Amino acid sequence: MIGWISTLSERDQIRLVFICFATMPLTLTVMTNQSLHLVSEGHIWAGIIMVCLNLLLCGLGVLYAFAPRMGYKLRVACLFIGSAVSLPLAFAGTYALIQALTQSCLVVGSSEFELGQIYRYFSFTTFTTLGYGEFTPRGICRGITSIEALSGIVFIGLFISVLVERNRITIKDE
Repeated sequence: MIGWISTLSERDQIRLVFICFATMPLTLTVMTNQSLHLVSEGHIWAGIIMVCLNLLLCGLGVLYAFAPRMGYKLRVACLFIGSAVSLPLAFAGTYALIQALTQSCLVVGSSEFELGQIYRYFSFTTFTTLGYGEFTPRGICRGITSIEALSGIVFIGLFISVLVERNRITIKDE
C-alpha cells in the first residue's frame, strides 16, 4: 500500500489527502457515536470492535506518516487522522467500555451532553491536555487518562515535527 501511494503524482496525493480529510474524521465520529450508544445499551462487542478499529487506524496513520517517499501533505493527513482523530476516539470507546462493565469511570458534573458525547468530549480534552474539570475520572480510568494525556503530548509533538520538517527542508534548500 505504501509503495502504491508513493508512486502517485503530487497532484494525486493532494486529492487523496482531500478525500482523507473530508471523509475519515466524519466517518470515525459517526461510527464511534453509534458504537457508544450500543455500549451504553449493553452491547460490549460494539465498543471492543470500535476501539480496535480506531487503534488500527491510528497505527496505520502513524506508519504511513513516516514512510519513505511519501508526499508531505499526505504525511500530514495520515498523522492527523491517525493521532488526532483515531486515538482519542479509541480512548472514548475505552471509557465507555469501562463504564459499561464497572459503572464507575467518570463522575459527571452538570452536563448538557448526551452519553456518547460525554466520552468523546472528555477524551479530546484529555488528549489535548486541556482538562476543563467538568468530569472526574474514577478507578482505573484515572490511569487511562494519564496514558491518554501522555500519548496526546507525544502525538501532538510528532504532528508538529512533521509540520516543522517541511520548513526545515525549505530553508535548507535555499
